[in-house]
Amino acid sequence: MSCNDSCVTRSGINTANITITQLEAPQTRTGKSAAETIVEIKTPLTSDAALGYTGLGNSFDKEAVQKEIDLQREVSQEFSPRF
Repeated sequence: MSCNDSCVTRSGINTANITITQLEAPQTRTGKSAAETIVEIKTPLTSDAALGYTGLGNSFDKEAVQKEIDLQREVSQEFSPRF
């Protein structure tokens, strides 16, 4: 199987610089020209803005982690045998 015949590549990054090298492929598969497909795919959404929608931003809460570690240490010390 050749990717030229069956593969589809989708991208969420840099839709401003799309080049379709097989100009007849979109017409055959979707009924739209390469130019129409490029216009349809293009989005003004940036990678930074997309991160805001996905919830993949940095949500690390150093204070909450430290509080949990301190609590676990205290509980461990309280229940460990004293020698």
